[in-house]
Amino acid sequence: MEKQKILYVLSNTLIWHLDVDGAIKAGEIDGKLIQQGQKIDPEDSMIAGITISKGEKLLTRNLKHFSRIPGLKIETY
Repeated sequence: MEKQKILYVLSNTLIWHLDVDGAIKAGEIDGKLIQQGQKIDPEDSMIAGITISKGEKLLTRNLKHFSRIPGLKIETY
């Protein structure tokens, strides 16, 4: 039953993959934060890069990591 629920949600969800634009943006984010002494996990910079490059909002509960990324639109729950 749980598997069916998950498959239903995934079938109605748009999934963005890391592409060249997202990777470039992720590198910019990572580099700027490192220069500011605010290291970020590579996965988080990739997620943010994808989100920004697609012009989307990020749904997350991890405001601590993502709120310091300029230009990233965030929604929380």
